Amino acid sequence: MPCTSGPSWDDEYRQRIDNLTALLCMLCKRCDKEGLKMPGDVREWWKEHQKLDKERRKTKEEARKKREAKQTLLNKLTVEERRLLGV
Repeated sequence: MPCTSGPSWDDEYRQRIDNLTALLCMLCKRCDKEGLKMPGDVREWWKEHQKLDKERRKTKEEARKKREAKQTLLNKLTVEERRLLGV
């Protein structure tokens, strides 16, 4: 395993890619809002990006609902029941 003195190049590039993706997303949203045309390759990227965003939001919402349901059930337990369950 190589020694490092800080974040790897991969981390730096990942951050740059994430920043550029956020910028492109913002620009595409603006183009949609203003009714501006986008080049074909950008339009295709935008469609895929919107699809992935929708899936991410769905997954995040499902996880939130699961956490809330779990907490609701835990709130119904007595201190002794929680202790017995180890929670």
